[in-house]
Amino acid sequence: MPNKIKFIITFLVALIIILIFYKHFLLNDLFKSIIILLIGIIMIIGLWVLPEATGKMKENNDKKK
Repeated sequence: MPNKIKFIITFLVALIIILIFYKHFLLNDLFKSIIILLIGIIMIIGLWVLPEATGKMKENNDKKK
């Protein structure tokens, strides 16, 4: 995946995480807000660290005569 797309996804995920974290933090639900923050950080790290999934290359299985 190109880095430009990764940056856009990272920005959107971070924005959504911050908004949801802030909402729960204001409602004094500290446990949920910390869990949301940790899951979001793991998602962003996973996007950049883990390799991209690729499909198997199909070999040409024609019968040779």
